Amino acid sequence: VATSVGTNADASSFDPSVFGDNPARGSNQWFPLTPGYQSVREGGVNKGSRRLPHRRVYTVTNMSKVIDGVKTVMVLDQDFDGGELAEEAIDYLAEDSQGNVWYLGSYTEAYEGGQFVNANDAWLAGVNGGKAGILMMTDPTTDTPTYAQATVPGEGTAKAQVVKLSESVCVPFNCYQGVLVIEEDGS
Repeated sequence: VATSVGTNADASSFDPSVFGDNPARGSNQWFPLTPGYQSVREGGVNKGSRRLPHRRVYTVTNMSKVIDGVKTVMVLDQDFDGGELAEEAIDYLAEDSQGNVWYLGSYTEAYEGGQFVNANDAWLAGVNGGKAGILMMTDPTTDTPTYAQATVPGEGTAKAQVVKLSESVCVPFNCYQGVLVIEEDGS
C-alpha cells in the first residue's frame, strides 16, 4: 500500500496556519508523533575516564501546550547514564498538515547521582528570539539542503542535514534496512 508523502517544510517559512488541532497525528514515517509511542535506545557514554551504559527513553505524551500559535504535544526525553537519570527534558513538538515534525520549545533539567542539579535549557518559539525549526522532514532526501532544527536564544541555530538514505545497520539483536542518517551540527 503506497502512502502519500507531503512536501518538506522550510523552517524560514514557519506559519501557524499549516497546523491543525491535532499536533500528534503520527503520519511521519520517520518520527511517529503519536501519544503513547515510546522509543528506547541503548549505548554507551564516556564520563571522564569511565565508559558507562547509556539509555535514552523518548515518550510522546497526550499533554499539549499552545506555543507561538501552534498546539504542540509534550514529549518526555530522558537520558540515563549508568542507570541513573542524567538529563530530562520536555520537548514541544507538532506535526504540520504535510507531515513535517516541528520543534517549538524545550525545558531541560540536569541531574547528578540521580539528584536535580539545575535547569540548563529553556526556550519557546516566539519568545526572546526563539524560533521553531524542523525536527523531521516528511520526505527526507540527500538533496535536502541543511535546515534549521531550532533557534534557541543565547545558543544560536541548530542545523541538520540528511546525509544517507537506505542504509543497512546491524546491532546485536537485529539488522535494519532503510535506515535514515541525519547529521546534526556537523556531528
